[in-house]
Amino acid sequence: MKFSLLVLLTCLSFLGFTQEKVDWSFSFDNRTSEIHVHAEIEKGWHLYSLNLANDLGPIPTEIVFNENKSVQFSENTSEPTPIVSYDENFGGDLSYFENEVTFKNKINVTENTTVSGYVVFMVCNNEMCLPPTEVEFKINI
Repeated sequence: MKFSLLVLLTCLSFLGFTQEKVDWSFSFDNRTSEIHVHAEIEKGWHLYSLNLANDLGPIPTEIVFNENKSVQFSENTSEPTPIVSYDENFGGDLSYFENEVTFKNKINVTENTTVSGYVVFMVCNNEMCLPPTEVEFKINI
């Protein structure tokens, strides 16, 4: 019983810890018709690219938009050019972002609506990685 409680508390503390490393914001830019998914990343930590070109271990960031009849999403969400460097812990080159990043998806909208979805992400520093976390969002358009 005590061991089970210890494991549960440890898992819960890691989940809370993960969310403190990235502060997410979600918005719609009327001028460009783009959804912006913005991440403020705590100093010393990095967030992985949407496109990891290998299976070395960390998971890529994934942005999922829920189906909406009033919205046509671009097939690909864009990102700025990531940092690419060799990671000794995973034994290969990895693509990631530090400090902040904004992912964008251009959409066509037929009427005022709400776009919802979620982001799955993983953050690491030079010593450790935190478990993948999912953050839900809703954006009024």
